[in-house]
Parts: sequence; structure tokens; C-alpha cells
Amino acid sequence: MRFKLKPIFRDIFLTFIAEAIVLIGFIFIYRLIATNFGPEGVGKYSLIKKVIGFLQPLLLLGL
Repeated sequence: MRFKLKPIFRDIFLTFIAEAIVLIGFIFIYRLIATNFGPEGVGKYSLIKKVIGFLQPLLLLGL
């Protein structure tokens, strides 16, 4: 007997797995930057990431 998930639960599960992979990737990148560039490098990376996150919606809207 095979257990079948409803499509919505399958989609939620796949989204959760994808988000977990992205989170692990972010942790790995921050650790890599901290190891190679120190606290100043992490600060610069965080600032650049926040600025890009702020500007992206404006650029997508054509403002």
C-alpha cells in the first residue's frame, strides 16, 4: 500500500525543503566570508546584500 500526499501538502513539503537548502547555503556563505575576510568582510557582505534587497523591487517596477 502506497501513501499518497495531496498536491498541496507535496508543494508545501518541497517548498520547505528548498528553503532549508537556501538557509544552509546562507550559513555556509557567511561562515566562508567570516573565515576569509573577518568581521569587516561580513559587515560589507551584509550591507551589500541589504542594499540589493532594497533596490531589487524598485528596479523590477521600473522606478
